[in-house]
Amino acid sequence: MSYLGLVLNTCSGSGSDVADSEPAALEPERKRGKAWLAWEDRALAKQVLADDPILNRPGGKKEDCWREVALNLSRKMNMNRSGSSCKNRMDLLVELHRKADTRSKQKTCSVEEVDLHVRNMTDICMLFDSVSTNTEIRQKAKDKLTARKEKATQLRIASMSSQVRKRDLMEAGDPVEVLSGIETVETANGEPCRKRVRAPKNQFANEVEGVLAGLKEKSEAFRNAILERERRDREREEREKEREEREKQRAEIEKRNADGQKELNTKLDVLINTMNIFVQHSLRNAKEPDQSSI
Repeated sequence: MSYLGLVLNTCSGSGSDVADSEPAALEPERKRGKAWLAWEDRALAKQVLADDPILNRPGGKKEDCWREVALNLSRKMNMNRSGSSCKNRMDLLVELHRKADTRSKQKTCSVEEVDLHVRNMTDICMLFDSVSTNTEIRQKAKDKLTARKEKATQLRIASMSSQVRKRDLMEAGDPVEVLSGIETVETANGEPCRKRVRAPKNQFANEVEGVLAGLKEKSEAFRNAILERERRDREREEREKEREEREKQRAEIEKRNADGQKELNTKLDVLINTMNIFVQHSLRNAKEPDQSSI
């Protein structure tokens, strides 16, 4: 069974809060606020990765994204949960995963299911970190994504160049020849001749390719989200710089206007004083002839 193709089972047992009982399709309709079961946690994590309500989406609200998650869970798994309940539960699961408590809450399920759930929660935590307002946390998430992408590339190259397991080559015919990757054919003169045939890809190789494809898709989504956030940050910084530049220019213009007004007032004062002196002098000159005539 492919790791990516695992179907969320409804095995009996207990989750973090209460025991699992029946599969989702057989459970009665549940009221809002009822404790989450272990299989519901796994289904929620898988649906969150599918719908991606964590990363910022242009023109969309977080509440609408989480309502979409709840709607898909109701349609696919018959889970009666609200969008806010899904969001609050995921916040708690992320907190538990950061404390390394994810496995302890999934004790009764198969190893494959638990491993898949742990991987899903790790990816979800990285999603939260990639949109964190803390620059250090966001940078660490970016570094992890880069390292994961490089590792996925190396794994893909290794899977493409590795030999196919012999047991996957067993077909009808001579077991020894088939296991050796050699096919016996007849030549034109009827003599037997052997030629090497290309072995088909085995199940493990297909699973590896599926995992790599999923990792590539997720890493690309993470990368696009980080690039989008960095672009918005740059645009905001540019707007802030433009605003500061406009404020600076406005202040300089106001200062120049104030200095010009001050200089104009000074000149007007000098002109007025000069006019007053001239008028007074003219009045004195006008009185002197009258006195001389007397």
